[in-house]
Amino acid sequence: MRFKRGCLLLSLLLAAPPVAGLAGDVDLRPEARGALPGLVLHKINGGRSMAQRHLSRYPSCSGLFQELNADGGATLALSRFEMASARDERRWCDRGAVMLTHVGGRVVRICGGGLERLGRGDVTALLLHEALHHAGLTESPADPQAETPREITRRVRQSCRL
Repeated sequence: MRFKRGCLLLSLLLAAPPVAGLAGDVDLRPEARGALPGLVLHKINGGRSMAQRHLSRYPSCSGLFQELNADGGATLALSRFEMASARDERRWCDRGAVMLTHVGGRVVRICGGGLERLGRGDVTALLLHEALHHAGLTESPADPQAETPREITRRVRQSCRL
């Protein structure tokens, strides 16, 4: 389902309910540093909501996080979002990245223009991919023995049925 940009969209995003089932209720409204465009907030909210449902519905999805001794729902809920810096844009986004997360870090940097063109399933897969980095998953080329970004996303899609 597609929504038009505007005040109604922003108010719907900010009114997102907490999700039960984790260690207490978890607020799915994305914590953001600075201003995120309304459509970016909408995409993140929709993707996080879908990710939480898939984590609770499919053991193979939550198993991705269990392999790292992490709770997928809690890891996802702790993520903070900000727009990528000009340096990140030049270094990563210009090469095709849509989101960036340091291994073990909870801040997800969003590349300008990358997220807006993706559907909810794609955004969900990327949010789970980035949450895996937050939980400690490495990727190549930084770790030559790890999976590539595409392999990680492919595994997320298969395991989470996206």
